[in-house]
Amino acid sequence: MDNSYRIEIISENGLHELEPILLASPISLKIKPSQEIGQYLLEQDTLVNGVNFIFEKLVGSTYSYNLFGPGITNSLIEEFSEFLKILDFPHRALNRNTKDSIFISFLWKEESTERTEPKVIENDYCHFLDKFDEFKYPESYIALQNKDCCLNDTNWRFIYGSKGLADVCLNLLNEDLKSKKLLIPFARGEYPNSPLANFDKDGRVYLYVGEKSLKDIDWEKRFYYNNFNDWLENILNEKL
Repeated sequence: MDNSYRIEIISENGLHELEPILLASPISLKIKPSQEIGQYLLEQDTLVNGVNFIFEKLVGSTYSYNLFGPGITNSLIEEFSEFLKILDFPHRALNRNTKDSIFISFLWKEESTERTEPKVIENDYCHFLDKFDEFKYPESYIALQNKDCCLNDTNWRFIYGSKGLADVCLNLLNEDLKSKKLLIPFARGEYPNSPLANFDKDGRVYLYVGEKSLKDIDWEKRFYYNNFNDWLENILNEKL
């Protein structure tokens, strides 16, 4: 008998928040708008090893998916759970072969769909300092640690509250997409096809906007902000 699970994910803000980290998913996924329900949904991009990931329904803020097929293993479910934990998405996996017994449950609340926000770890803004000797975060950026309310009315959020997300974005840009310029991510957009804002070693700010490869980018001709303050001023002016 093929393994079959129901995956339930709670997200008040929508599943499109997962788009910047989709490469970390053990299942090949993409974000696609659904005209029927007016939301962006996770959709299987490529069928691999007999693993099927099918949307079932949306009730309130709970998205339900059917995960089934001969390639389904307990370790795959656990890896998918770790993927959702990067952004602290409450979720659970129910095993349909054993009458919907709970296999995994993370931050699940039966009577509430309130998103549990990740806690900003003290000095988390310096997560990458031990990796790159020549890099220093701008003082103006450091001053906003734990004070990201300045972005509340914008489509941007700092990522220093989640080391898992920061690591995924760093690896995406510099390893998976093979950027020849070291890019150190610090903020992400909260909308489909959202960009990442990144420092280089000199404190300039470059935007990643969804390219499939960065290895042939001419960084001398690429648009950039001279510094963090210029980027922040532009973002804040967009909401006026």
